[in-house]
Amino acid sequence: MARPGLAEATGLARRALTRPFLQLSWAIAALLLLAAFVPGRITVNDPLFGELDRLLPPVCDHLFGTDNFGRDLFARVVFGAQETVKAVIIAVLVGLLLGSTLGLVAGWYGGLADDAIMRLVDVLLSVPTLMIALAIIAVLGFGTVNLAIAVGIGSVASFARVMRGEILRLRAAEWVEASAFCGTAQWRLVLIRLLPNAFGPIAVLATIEAGCRNERV
Repeated sequence: MARPGLAEATGLARRALTRPFLQLSWAIAALLLLAAFVPGRITVNDPLFGELDRLLPPVCDHLFGTDNFGRDLFARVVFGAQETVKAVIIAVLVGLLLGSTLGLVAGWYGGLADDAIMRLVDVLLSVPTLMIALAIIAVLGFGTVNLAIAVGIGSVASFARVMRGEILRLRAAEWVEASAFCGTAQWRLVLIRLLPNAFGPIAVLATIEAGCRNERV
């Protein structure tokens, strides 16, 4: 089994980026990130300032109308996304980094390391995510960042299992055995060759987890 070349991977990425629906998805994601980090670029209305015009329907000055206190609903949605998107990014990154690292070590080294890590994963899977989050918040204290970290730890098990499965699959590939036989350094083989090829399922899982963590955060 030959390892995909750089030119082939670049061609696939170029064809994927030229698809209209994918471009629309990137545009929506960019708009969400813009609203999360610089909400003032999206709307000039103050989400906390109330006007005399209450319960207005959507109009030009108030795209989503106003609430019963006269506050602009669109501004409240945009500024409200700021904390939500940041918390989701932190939660997914925590699960991605910790889970992928554990899965990589378990899949590559095997043996005692694999047994110990997978038993830890089994423990995480057996305990409800809410209980884990509450225990971590009790230790770290309440706050947006601490809540995101607690929710992210709940997804460590999923990332670890997917990464371990991908590493076990790639270890059996002929090009991995050939690279090891030719004397390629272990760190180079793992970081430069295995991880990029295992990134696809991890990226899909991260996208799914982002939606799930958004509901829990």
